[in-house]
Amino acid sequence: MHNGQRFPIIGISCSFKRRESRDPRPDRFYVNADYVRSVAAAGGIPVVLPHMLPPCGASPDAMELAIHNYLSSFDGLLLSGGGDVDPALYGEQPHPELDGVDRERDAFEIALARAARGMEIPVLAICRGIQVLNVSAGGTLIQDISDQVPCSIMHDAGDRISRSDVSHPVRVVPDSILGRIIEVQGCEPEIWVNSLHHQAIKEVAGGFRVVALSSKDGIIEAIEALDHPFCVGVQWHPEAMTVRDETSRKLFAEFIRAAKSFRLFKRGS
Repeated sequence: MHNGQRFPIIGISCSFKRRESRDPRPDRFYVNADYVRSVAAAGGIPVVLPHMLPPCGASPDAMELAIHNYLSSFDGLLLSGGGDVDPALYGEQPHPELDGVDRERDAFEIALARAARGMEIPVLAICRGIQVLNVSAGGTLIQDISDQVPCSIMHDAGDRISRSDVSHPVRVVPDSILGRIIEVQGCEPEIWVNSLHHQAIKEVAGGFRVVALSSKDGIIEAIEALDHPFCVGVQWHPEAMTVRDETSRKLFAEFIRAAKSFRLFKRGS
């Protein structure tokens, strides 16, 4: 057996930047390197997934088949951070602070999230990713925490501190995948996380449960699927903290372990 077959292949969703009028560079897909490095350091093979959809007007069956074929090459799915999810997808009008909406990316990643859950492919959803995961299953979002949540702390701390610096504590449910990963004991112990978001989950989708809350204001910080071996979403950015934070490294290590198990038992290779 080729050595490469031992390593799980992880698809990583990405952002898209359209060419600007005075910019000689073409349209491009991109992802922050920390996602790639964290997956590779944990033992996975990272592959960036551009959001490519069937032609406009394709039937739902054609869309489902295309997404299934896309995912069939992968052993794990990482839904990465990025711009805001279109609020029309959860029945709301846009807030004035809405930023970076990419409807093609939304459609692609929501389809990926639904298919991955159905196929029981391990999923790690980060920042925007946890929001996509929630919306894909019928949940809703807080569009702007500072405006819509009275007495909330500053969650969008990216302009004040480094991405790798912790910002606030979160309480983790011990009896959860996340709790077992970080080996917590007792009732809702705290871990410290970074904070680079202005949106968060409002109503949790059916089939998911909350497994971490901000200790300061109760904002939802992590969810897990109830009917899936490993489908975990976190609101913080563990990929930016893996160099110096053991909890972040453990989260990626467990994600890759789940992807290895999926490869072995579902694919037989």
